[in-house]
Amino acid sequence: MEYVKKVHVLEERFLQARGFIVPLDELIFQDENSDPIYVPNPDIDFSQPENISMKLELAAKNNYTGLIKAHEELQEQGASISFRLSQNILDWFQDAASIDGYFIPDLPNGASLLIDKRIISTPIIHRSVGVDFYLGHAWQFENSDYPHFIGVYGMKSALSTLLMQSAGKDKIPEYRKGIARKILQSIICWGKQNNKTEIIIPWPLEPMHNTLHQAGFKEFNTREKTEERKFLEPISVTSNYWVLNL
Repeated sequence: MEYVKKVHVLEERFLQARGFIVPLDELIFQDENSDPIYVPNPDIDFSQPENISMKLELAAKNNYTGLIKAHEELQEQGASISFRLSQNILDWFQDAASIDGYFIPDLPNGASLLIDKRIISTPIIHRSVGVDFYLGHAWQFENSDYPHFIGVYGMKSALSTLLMQSAGKDKIPEYRKGIARKILQSIICWGKQNNKTEIIIPWPLEPMHNTLHQAGFKEFNTREKTEERKFLEPISVTSNYWVLNL
């Protein structure tokens, strides 16, 4: 849990320090049909090496190993990180990251929600092979009233991978791809080994939908007090959830 907390604080600090999180009236629009681009200063030319170096210096200072590695991998391909994120991507990233505050109550600016004592949570962390840097995580949780169910919440990839995508998805190495799928596979394997019957995910964000369909999850929208909704109540009262039968 301390590891996830460290990553959360580091990624949030990096976004804030370089102006990705800015008031809506300060957003830069390329044209009327494009997503806004978050930049700290509209006069900065992100194509210039010194501006990329400026951000990488901050990453190095904060021991942001994943981002330094991402930059090096792109350099080998003659590409570079632009440090630009669309509004949708940034919103999705921050929505997923905010779930950490449910399970780590002392996070700065976290939700600090008091989880029901019936809930036992475990961060499922995906790291690179051979190098100890973070690539993504999700929270796996159990409810003692429903011992055969597993819940999954707050699944996200590393900020470094999202920034890397700005150079093109074809530039991303294989080990950085499919993080959500790999995390789900480990949870599914654990669930089968521990005689669980269902994996339940409350209100997953849009980027997750295709991965969940491929894994065999089914979507439910209901206000009925189903067993799944009762299981989720200490965490979420959403009427939308996805289920995989094991």
